[in-house]
Amino acid sequence: MDPGGCKFGHQILNLSLLSLNRFFPVTAMLPLTEFPGFIHVFDKNCHYSKLPSSYAYKLVKANVDSLKLIQLGLALSNYAGHLPDLGTDSCYVWEFNFKGFDFGGNYHNPDTIQLLAEQRIDFVKIREEGILIGAFRRLFLRLKLCLIG
Repeated sequence: MDPGGCKFGHQILNLSLLSLNRFFPVTAMLPLTEFPGFIHVFDKNCHYSKLPSSYAYKLVKANVDSLKLIQLGLALSNYAGHLPDLGTDSCYVWEFNFKGFDFGGNYHNPDTIQLLAEQRIDFVKIREEGILIGAFRRLFLRLKLCLIG
C-alpha cells in the first residue's frame, strides 16, 4: 500500500472485514517503521549493536520515548509465514502514516529527515492525511493485533 496516500479507513476495513487476524495470527512490525532518527547516541563512531545489550536497549528506548512515530509497517502471517493475499496474486503488508510530526516542535535528526525525504516520504501529505495515533492504537488493540501483558 502506498504510504503517501494512506487512507486509514480503507486499510483497516481490509484488516477487520476479512478478519485476517483469525487466519493470520502472527503480527510483525516491519523494519520500515520510521522515527525521525536517533537523537540520543553513545558515540557517533560506535553503532548501538556493538554496545552491551542492556545499554543498547536503554539507548534505543530513550530514542523511541523521545521521538514521534512517523510511519509504521505491519505484516500479518500465519504460523507457516504466509502473508494474506486477499484473493489476489499479490501478498499484502500495510504502511500507516501518523499525523503529529512537526519539524519545528519535535526532536529529530536532520540527516534522517533528509534520508526519508529522499525515499519519497511526503511530510506535508502525512501532516494533512495521516492517522491520529490514538485512534490507530485503539483500533489496533481492539482488533487484537497486539497482546499487552
